[in-house]
Amino acid sequence: MLANNNKDLFISKGQYIKLFFVIVFLLLKISVKSSYASELLQERPKSYYDSLKNTLNQTEIDSVKIKLYFQTVEKLIKENIDAAAVFVEEGIEFAKEIDNKEATGKLIILKSRVLYNQGKTLKAITLSQEALTYFGTQLYTRETIEIYRQLGEAFERIGNFEDALRSWQKALEIAKRTNDIKGIGRVLSSIATLHTKLNKFDKAINYEKESVEYNERIEDETGIAISMNNIGSNYKSLGNYDSALYYLNKSVVLHNELNDKLGLVYNYATFGEVYQELGRLDSALFFAKKSLETAKEVNAPFDIAYGYNDLGRVLIAMEEYTEAIPVLNKANNMAMEVGASEVQQLAIKNLYTAYAKTGKYDSAFKYINKYVSEKEEFWLQEAHRIEELNKYFYNERQQHEIEKLTLEEKRKSARQRLITFIVVVGIIIALVVLVLTYKNLDEKRRLSSELQSKNEALNSSLNYASRIQRAMLPMQDQFELLIPNSFIFYRPRDIVSGDFYWVHKRKDITYIAVADCTGHGVPGAFMSMIGMEKLKEIIHSNASTPSEILTKLHKGVFQALNQEETHNTDGMDISLCALMHDENNKVKEIQFAGAVNSLYITHEKNNVTEEMFIRGDRVPIGGVLFETNKPYTNHVVDVSKMDSLTIYMYTDGYQDQFGGSKSKKFMSKKFRTMLNEISGLKIDEQLKTLSKRFDSWKGKQDQTDDVLVIGFKV
Repeated sequence: MLANNNKDLFISKGQYIKLFFVIVFLLLKISVKSSYASELLQERPKSYYDSLKNTLNQTEIDSVKIKLYFQTVEKLIKENIDAAAVFVEEGIEFAKEIDNKEATGKLIILKSRVLYNQGKTLKAITLSQEALTYFGTQLYTRETIEIYRQLGEAFERIGNFEDALRSWQKALEIAKRTNDIKGIGRVLSSIATLHTKLNKFDKAINYEKESVEYNERIEDETGIAISMNNIGSNYKSLGNYDSALYYLNKSVVLHNELNDKLGLVYNYATFGEVYQELGRLDSALFFAKKSLETAKEVNAPFDIAYGYNDLGRVLIAMEEYTEAIPVLNKANNMAMEVGASEVQQLAIKNLYTAYAKTGKYDSAFKYINKYVSEKEEFWLQEAHRIEELNKYFYNERQQHEIEKLTLEEKRKSARQRLITFIVVVGIIIALVVLVLTYKNLDEKRRLSSELQSKNEALNSSLNYASRIQRAMLPMQDQFELLIPNSFIFYRPRDIVSGDFYWVHKRKDITYIAVADCTGHGVPGAFMSMIGMEKLKEIIHSNASTPSEILTKLHKGVFQALNQEETHNTDGMDISLCALMHDENNKVKEIQFAGAVNSLYITHEKNNVTEEMFIRGDRVPIGGVLFETNKPYTNHVVDVSKMDSLTIYMYTDGYQDQFGGSKSKKFMSKKFRTMLNEISGLKIDEQLKTLSKRFDSWKGKQDQTDDVLVIGFKV
């Protein structure tokens, strides 16, 4: 059982809160900013494009008009591909009319990018090669860098890795020779995508991070946003979901600030993949739909095909097979139209799964045959390309080794010439160093002592902050008085925690809450203090049902963090139970509402243990993206005729813990099975079992998140 002894603290709870914030702010100066998404972009009205056209028509100076065409197309590529195609075509015609070859070539490069985003990859390759003729005599220009970079992307999309790498190497060579920082950053990011294709995810991440360093030097936010999304995607492939979400958050913020809808398409799609792998299927469905909607807004057929396939994949995971089939057929048809063979194969494979699950084995057999035949042809070509690509890398490494050996010989010769000089000067330096060393040792001792004192002060203050936070939680005797026959399994990941529990009795109703705030450690602790204070305020208002309380809590957090203005998305997942007592103080009914968190109940019927799982609404408390006026669902459970009733409330920390022989998550299904198995034990034995199994599963691995499980019998 968790003990909360605060007899040595003689200050009020209000003072606790103030002291907690002062300590953490003074010591850490932490500002929490978590952004899984920002406010949604609105589709442009027709008048917007008419206005752009009028501006161009009214401009009489040729050079200004050309510049306006560039700016307009660059902007529309991020917002509406079809509109961009219209304007770039007009721009090329105008540039040819005034016989401006340089402007014509630059606009053709833009048109190639438009075609690529429309899924017309082969046409994009042809046009990029045509653009080279406009800059053939000027090899070392920013335009040739962009042409070779776009060619590489197009070749990579159709699976021609050899030509993709050659194009990118050419672009990188020109960028380095001309010291084009932006070009170097963009090309490094493109090369990273090739390593992702070859499942060399660590190598891809290193290339992307190097790209970010170059882009940060020139504040190229578009390049940084693209790399952040790609880093997140690679971490997802490595199973490092915390890092994946961290980089995806950074990317989505930048893409929103840039008003780059196409970038958001990729962000939302990757979010969906991460949440599906985490088993959070409602979130995965939300982001798959959001990615598809945004791709449609931009009118990007290639990405729309991907979007339909992603949506179908999530629906299959949710066992909505009938709903998945028409969606996947759209993905298959669109992929066929734009020549996206990889998407088509994925759609065919998913169609096979959906038909097989619905018992339509004839259709399933047709699609699996189609998938196998296309996959065989694809991998025959792929195997040859990868073999050639590996040879290319191998030859490149050999050349690098030869250059390295030659350089080493030169260094040896230079080293010999330096030895004599070093010997002569060394004695003088040694004497100087001897004097300085003595002084430095003195200084280091002083600094080491100061650092040790500061660390001790920091740890001491954080430990004190932890005691303050625990003092805010219900004391053990208070909790047991209101909820007899109960246990609390509470394991913060850090010194302070983002998980909290709360209990309150008003007349004939006992309220119990279990919450998981955004983040853990100090950021999570901030939110936990806000959550406890808001619950205390709300419970003294007229709200009585869990649904009403959570709706008010959602609004309270939203307003407290000023999320409408700041776009801050912090909040919490929470489950709230109301135990309704009769005149004999016996629980006759349980009311429950949940924001993401769920409720698990076991009881006996005819000497057989039965279970009841009530899922919370998939809308967290607080946050810009999830702001809603829809009230939370109020579930009512009549327990008057249930025997041996045990109720469990919990956060996701236990089930998300990595461990076991294969270093996998414990998972929610396994967690509920365990609760069902131990529900017949005495309450203190249940706590011991939970603790023992958690430690055994975790082993020597680090704790993933804060852990909180509350169980009680009624």
